[in-house]
Amino acid sequence: MKKEIKEYIVETGEEIVRISEDVLATVAGIAAAEVDGVAGLNGNVADSLLSLVGKKSPAAGVRVCEGEKGLVLEVNITLAYGHSAPRVACRVQKAVTSAVEDMTGIVPTAVNVAVVDVAMPKVRA
Repeated sequence: MKKEIKEYIVETGEEIVRISEDVLATVAGIAAAEVDGVAGLNGNVADSLLSLVGKKSPAAGVRVCEGEKGLVLEVNITLAYGHSAPRVACRVQKAVTSAVEDMTGIVPTAVNVAVVDVAMPKVRA
């Protein structure tokens, strides 16, 4: 069964630009992954299987939803051990909102961040 690709419309004066939800998820995923304290993003089972064969998607761990008031992005992160979850989540929200707005012209109404795992520091032998 083929997945229906949702598009978001941005009007730039006389022009109309269509942006797929996959592009929004990729932009959000890259922005979130670059935040200090984020060890990685956690996707679904399909994303996990793809990463095993070396095909990790930058959109893994990001879900694009249509809320009552507009675009909602849900981001699942792995927190780097020793970092404050609330501070990192707040920085992820700001980074994702800024990147999506700058690159697409679409302002998310919400960026929900879930800390779903903690990356433990590597033990030195």
